[in-house]
Amino acid sequence: MVEKPIAATIEEAQNLVHLSAQLNRVFMVGHIERFNPAIIELKRRLSSGELGRVFQINARRLGPFPPRIRDVGVVMDLATHDLDIMRYLTGSEVVRVFAETRREVHSSREDLFIGTLRFANSTIGLLEINWLTPTKIRELYVTGERGMFLVNYITQDIYFFENAETNGSDWSALSLLRGVSEGSMMKYAIHKKEPLRSELEAFVSCVQGNGLCISNGYDAYVALALATALIESAYEGGVKEVSRDGPYRYATTESVSRGFETKSPALRTQ
Repeated sequence: MVEKPIAATIEEAQNLVHLSAQLNRVFMVGHIERFNPAIIELKRRLSSGELGRVFQINARRLGPFPPRIRDVGVVMDLATHDLDIMRYLTGSEVVRVFAETRREVHSSREDLFIGTLRFANSTIGLLEINWLTPTKIRELYVTGERGMFLVNYITQDIYFFENAETNGSDWSALSLLRGVSEGSMMKYAIHKKEPLRSELEAFVSCVQGNGLCISNGYDAYVALALATALIESAYEGGVKEVSRDGPYRYATTESVSRGFETKSPALRTQ
């Protein structure tokens, strides 16, 4: 088990994933937000179709500058959380990215980041992340046919804002006639639990062979590859294509794209 990000470079991440598969070892990466009870509940509700088709996911991860962090910028340190969660919730792969960054406080890295993602299923992802806000904000918004979910990572609360026009109707016909209007707001009861404890319990369960590791090396590799692509987009000043040879291969350099695929049984199960 390693903390996120999985490694300093995508080449190192690839080597770690391959090594864990060769040694037949459980390889888990600490993407702790997957174990947040509010995210678990949101995933369940999205999977059951309660929101209908998802249009957009918007993450806001803001807060003061942590002086102890000097080796990476805000993209690698914080954006990797939400990149992983967006893939997890949509079940879709990112096909292109675009980013803008600024450096105001950090001595050598970006501390303000705005990024956009285009998923293969047409969902749009938006990331607003910085170390310049004098209060800690951790929020995720998911907008779809039937309304919008709001998750507060810190309080582990989840809210649903209803699109009053749907009321069980088909969106394709509805969008031509009425569209969207404000409906009721619901706050769901969540059994709250410390995500770090859940993460460690899940790792022990995987080692004992009693469960599937939901935060595996490959997912962490993809989060790192996407973060790298976003940083490159910001420095190069343009849109960056991040998938090659289909949605299961991620790379920003040829050395990583060669021969790395998730269809290997070892990679799927570890």
